[in-house]
Amino acid sequence: MHYLPISQDEFDEFRKIQVNRGWPWPAVFSCTKKYGVNKVWPAIGRGWSREESRHYVEGCFPLLDQIVEIIFIEREEGGRFFINENGVYIRPNEPHILLIRFIPG
Repeated sequence: MHYLPISQDEFDEFRKIQVNRGWPWPAVFSCTKKYGVNKVWPAIGRGWSREESRHYVEGCFPLLDQIVEIIFIEREEGGRFFINENGVYIRPNEPHILLIRFIPG
């Protein structure tokens, strides 16, 4: 388990940049490595997102970049991750697994 501090403003920013508001999570992102560089974007829909549909946000939010680094430590291939008030979850299978617990920041 990893722990990261988060402020209410940071959490609100994650929610504001969401493209698909139909998720049952406040924020959902996907990440991958391209030519050795971390890439992250708000998830567009279920399944694979075409590259031209992605709005990359790496470098825009330091906390999000930290989260992505931890995702790659735990899952070399990256993938989708889910954020709520408690932390960051991954879903290799059912159910979702809490990977990063948020602490007040």
